[in-house]
Amino acid sequence: MRRQRFAFTMVLFACGWSCTPPGKGEKAEAGYASAKPVIAALEAYRAKNNEYPAKLGDLIPEGAARTSDGQPVAEFFEYSKMGASYRMLFKYTGPGMNRCVYTPEAAKWECSGYQ
Repeated sequence: MRRQRFAFTMVLFACGWSCTPPGKGEKAEAGYASAKPVIAALEAYRAKNNEYPAKLGDLIPEGAARTSDGQPVAEFFEYSKMGASYRMLFKYTGPGMNRCVYTPEAAKWECSGYQ
């Protein structure tokens, strides 16, 4: 337990005020950019079918779409259909552990994490 506290304290000390907050920075921006065409495709699917797909694989064939760093979209994003809506999220590290969640109701990303 002491070792974990020490490591956490060292990360905080090393970061100081210069660490990028959750949802900001290069990795978050790459996630948003990769999500933009997926969100557009989800909305087009809904317009055509009057509902969102059950899973991203129904929308994007496995391996067909990739993120800006080459990762398959279906593996990068976690997608859950929630009644008449959905929730999509991605996670990234550096600095810290971060998680960004998108819902069509909010129409924006909500990010959280720790350094």
